[in-house]
Amino acid sequence: MLRYYNGVKRFYFSLPCSRELKNIVKLPLLEREDSNKIINIWIDKYKNNKYVIADYVNTSKYELVKKNCKNNAHFIIPCKNQNGYINFYSQFVDDKLVFITPLESYNKLRSNSVPYVTLNFFDELKNKEIILTKLTIVNNTITKDQANKFYKYILSFYSDSNYFQYIKKFNNDSRNFNYDDFFNKFKHIF
Repeated sequence: MLRYYNGVKRFYFSLPCSRELKNIVKLPLLEREDSNKIINIWIDKYKNNKYVIADYVNTSKYELVKKNCKNNAHFIIPCKNQNGYINFYSQFVDDKLVFITPLESYNKLRSNSVPYVTLNFFDELKNKEIILTKLTIVNNTITKDQANKFYKYILSFYSDSNYFQYIKKFNNDSRNFNYDDFFNKFKHIF
C-alpha cells in the first residue's frame, strides 16, 4: 500500500499477525502446559480459519532452518495452476518471518512487492522443544491447499540437505543454478 509522507510516496505493508507470541496468546498460561497440549491448543485456535495454517516444528528442525536461511534467504516455489505453473518467490526477512509473493510481482516491484503469504516461526516455547508456526494467506487468490504446499516446501527445502543444496546454489552461485533441472527433479512435489 502506498501512503504519502511529507509529499513523498512511502510503501508499507502491515503484517497480518504480531511477530511476538505474547501478543497472540496468553503466553504465561500456555507455558504451564506440556508440549502436546500447547500444540493442540495452537492448532485448535485456527482450525476454522480459512486463511491460516497453524502448526509446529521441533526445535532441532527449526535450528536447521534458521542456520540455513542465514545466507540463503531467497528461493523459488513453482506452483501448479490451471495454466501450468507459476513461480513464487520466497524470502526469509529474518529467521522468524518468510514472505512469499509471485516472482513476476517481485521482479517488477522488488522490495515493494506485497506478500501473498507470510510464515511466522514463534520460538518463545523452545524450552518445550517446539516452535509454533503460523502461515497466513494475505491474498485470497491463494488456496489453503497451495499455502500448505508452500509451508511443507519451505520446511523441506531448508531442513533436508538433499534439497538445501539447490537453495544454496540459487543464492550463492545463481549463474549455475539450472531451473529446468531443478523443476524436473522436484516436479512431483509442486
